[in-house]
Amino acid sequence: MLKTAQPIVFNDHVIPVCLGPEEDTAAGTKCWATGFGSVNHNIKDPVVSDTLKEVDLDISSRSYCRNAYFGMITDRMICANNKKKGACSGDSGGPLVCKGPDGAFRLHGAASFVSGTGCANSVHPSVYARVGAMLPWINNIMATF
Repeated sequence: MLKTAQPIVFNDHVIPVCLGPEEDTAAGTKCWATGFGSVNHNIKDPVVSDTLKEVDLDISSRSYCRNAYFGMITDRMICANNKKKGACSGDSGGPLVCKGPDGAFRLHGAASFVSGTGCANSVHPSVYARVGAMLPWINNIMATF
């Protein structure tokens, strides 16, 4: 959420995204993540992207993700994976959007962390803060404006 001094002008390149649902997103749901994170998979000497990158991901089951991260995953997190690609170091805060049955994109997550290798991989999915779990808090804050 942003509070701006001036109104935002929406156009073909600047559009709002709706917030995701409060309930869990089903495993296997197709989503997309974007970011300017590392492109060289080197956590010690990352090279970040000059251009916004996009990757298609599938939502992972919570049990799969909990096993991959040794039980660290809570109900306030959501995981997504693509066997060959994923979020990398530097993508934190970036959006995870999923297309709903009505065709509208919704924000389901904000990039949180990836495995110790610097990028998500086939064993360790990308981990996101689950927006739906935070909706009561978001709505409470937004009601003050």
